[in-house]
Amino acid sequence: MYSKILLASDGSNHALRAAESALKLVTENFTKVTLLYIVDPNRIKKAPANSKYDEIFFRQKREEKLQSTEDLFIKHGVAYEVKMFKGDPEVEIIKFVNHHPHEILIMGSRGLSTLQEMVLGSVSHRVMKMAKCPVMVVK
Repeated sequence: MYSKILLASDGSNHALRAAESALKLVTENFTKVTLLYIVDPNRIKKAPANSKYDEIFFRQKREEKLQSTEDLFIKHGVAYEVKMFKGDPEVEIIKFVNHHPHEILIMGSRGLSTLQEMVLGSVSHRVMKMAKCPVMVVK
């Protein structure tokens, strides 16, 4: 169905379900998936104090978080590439999708309660409002 799919993932169970949904949209041998991972340095408890090791630390975190998703794509023979950025996930996802056109963005929802979502909002909701392409949010 699609030739360019962007999958925003944080390695959570919601994100893995989004990856499974992405597989359903893949046209054999014609689809390339870009797997977007955003490291939020403010949310990592053991972020290194020395910037010399910063890149190695964040790359290891990405590999840990995305291993299940990458295994899923490999198992199904889906071509993919991984893009990793540091910063606020909402801002970085919007920036990437709006500057690197894809036919669809797929992402998981965090599953906030109605009250939490009303008070805090959600990354997926804000991304849907700002993205210049269709967005599929998977629960």
